[in-house]
Amino acid sequence: MREQLPTWARRTITKLENLPALQENWDSYGARPIDMRSIQKAHELICELALYVGINEPAVSATPDGHVGLSWDEGSWSIDAEMLPDGRIRYVYLDERDSANDRERVTCGRYELLGLLTQAPESV
Repeated sequence: MREQLPTWARRTITKLENLPALQENWDSYGARPIDMRSIQKAHELICELALYVGINEPAVSATPDGHVGLSWDEGSWSIDAEMLPDGRIRYVYLDERDSANDRERVTCGRYELLGLLTQAPESV
């Protein structure tokens, strides 16, 4: 199945697979190792996003709490998402064109994030 994914999704999954190498205190400020459940939730999200045209490759990061971070910066808008081990997603959406669209939320499903990533920027 992996070979059927777009190149950006395969690259992202490879980055996710490298996160368990981060041990306790990986940032020298007491960061936790990355929770495997957070990696799994990020992997599931990437596989789902790969089904949609127009999704760009996110930057992959680790948070000090041991979660996976995914970020998209599309010039006039950006999303920073944190994959929580219980399946929730904490995210911040910033829209430089209209700050009334800015939001910071925790969602139980991927569909809110998916909606932001797949909508035409003018209609967000």
